Amino acid sequence: MIADYFAAFPEESRSRLRDAVTRWKSLSDEQKRAEIERIDRADRARSERERDLRRAARRERLWQLSGIESRFRAALLTDLDWSGNEPARSGAMKALETRSLWLFGAIGVGKTHVAAALVGDAIAHDTEGVMISGVAMLDRIRASYDDSGLVRPECVDVIGRLSRVPVLALDDLGKERFTPWAAERFYALINARYNAKLPLIVTTNCTPRELEKHWAASGMDDAYGPALVRRIAEMTGAPVQMLGRRR
Repeated sequence: MIADYFAAFPEESRSRLRDAVTRWKSLSDEQKRAEIERIDRADRARSERERDLRRAARRERLWQLSGIESRFRAALLTDLDWSGNEPARSGAMKALETRSLWLFGAIGVGKTHVAAALVGDAIAHDTEGVMISGVAMLDRIRASYDDSGLVRPECVDVIGRLSRVPVLALDDLGKERFTPWAAERFYALINARYNAKLPLIVTTNCTPRELEKHWAASGMDDAYGPALVRRIAEMTGAPVQMLGRRR
């Protein structure tokens, strides 16, 4: 049976096999042990390389899904000068563990950089994260539904995905324009994450009260604004102001 099996191999392969068997038989017991250890090391090294390649491929896929722009892919919290910004620095460092933060402040002080760094840190730890602006989020939600209110077959269920992603950063809230339908969808998203006890990162130029006023002025029903602010604050903790000059 074995002879028949090897007979099916090309002569070149059979010749190499015979040479290998002859060489093995010529080795001493100590040499055989050393050869086995060498093969084991090579197998482990190959397994580690394959694992590293799979991990690198997964992380690249997570980056592609994250929505983070190329300029922010390398963002780190240590990039920033935190002088005079201890509350914001402390909140950002804590968020490396909690993945939750509400950061508000003037335009250009580094809020988006912080949010990108936090999502990037999650990805570095093999955790999926998404960063999206409030305006882009609403645009994608609107585009994903047809006139009958159903998710288009060719589109991703934006609310479903953002409701479940382990880490979510909503950047630059306070510039959205709402219809009653869009306000309901936004509330559904925040409420779903709240009920699932999932973290949330928020950046905005507005104080909580200013955010409520903007949402009310931009078409959101008065009942939603205060409720959303309370929900978000329960998820993120108290809003933290980020100070500094425009970068």
